[in-house]
Amino acid sequence: DTATDDAGNFELPALQPGKYTVVAESDEGASERTALEVAEGSESELKLILKPSKRIPFYVVSSQGPVSDATVQVWIPPGVPRFFTRTDQDGRFEVKLPTGTTEVGLTVGAPGYALKLTRMPISSGSDASPDANTITLDASAGTLVLDLQPPGRALDSPATPYLVHNGAIQEAGTLADWGTDQAGGSGDGPAVVEAIEPGVYALCFLADPAELATLWLGALPSDRCRKGSVERGRTLTLSPR
Repeated sequence: DTATDDAGNFELPALQPGKYTVVAESDEGASERTALEVAEGSESELKLILKPSKRIPFYVVSSQGPVSDATVQVWIPPGVPRFFTRTDQDGRFEVKLPTGTTEVGLTVGAPGYALKLTRMPISSGSDASPDANTITLDASAGTLVLDLQPPGRALDSPATPYLVHNGAIQEAGTLADWGTDQAGGSGDGPAVVEAIEPGVYALCFLADPAELATLWLGALPSDRCRKGSVERGRTLTLSPR
């Protein structure tokens, strides 16, 4: 719970001693992510300044034209899930991004197309190219099976599985049937992505969400990640061990 005074200051009571990462957000903007250390028996004061957000349009297309009703998850540096939406009839969606954001991670999928995980630089203004902020989906695909907890293999309960591809990240448990009414409905069994773009993927298990920054920066800890290559028309299975 938080308490707010007349000056707009927030108080976070009863935080346990330790290190935290703090960010303030509103409909109008967001602050920088700032480290905070809480010591036993002391009070800490931290000033966070909101920077105005900017609205950036994106477009999802294929060789057939705009892709409507595509499912989109947006991530911002350094590996922070930011926004979930669907495209309109023109394949367009719009995202509010903190000022200074130069690239985003995107997970994009629609029925009939391969799921796409990508990192994309952001273009805005008059110098943007005609295909700026445009994601192209393709039907060429392989199948990816994410065996998140094979029988007889106990995992650390706090660990969350993430799929990584070329620096783009997505929580693995959400990927089954992405872009359909059954999205995320894999139950207790493996998460099966029937159609995903060919390429190299890694399944990583993280106990602390702060470690997502490591994946965003390109490091794949060998003790927590398993890699494999998805080939067109073939199936790849990734599991913890």
